[in-house]
Amino acid sequence: MNSTQVFEKLYEKLGSRYIVSVYDAAREIKADWTPLAVRTAICKGRFPLPIFKVAGENMVKVADLATFLNNPSTTFRENSEPARRRGRPRKVMSV
Repeated sequence: MNSTQVFEKLYEKLGSRYIVSVYDAAREIKADWTPLAVRTAICKGRFPLPIFKVAGENMVKVADLATFLNNPSTTFRENSEPARRRGRPRKVMSV
């Protein structure tokens, strides 16, 4: 089964939406994930799909979910810029 067939099945199953919440996506990936485990995976950066916020909710694209379900070894491009540190920069970093 290719990713377009997987996408069509997911599109029908999830109510004809192109984006879904991370909890719905997690249930498709692994049925026994609890909401706490999903939030922990997101915070630690271990959630296997790229996440974006819509109206304060963490959402996932159905196309990304279909690609991942078709080939679980797929990696998605992450933000290459590291997060800034809190507070004033150290002197070592400026030199």
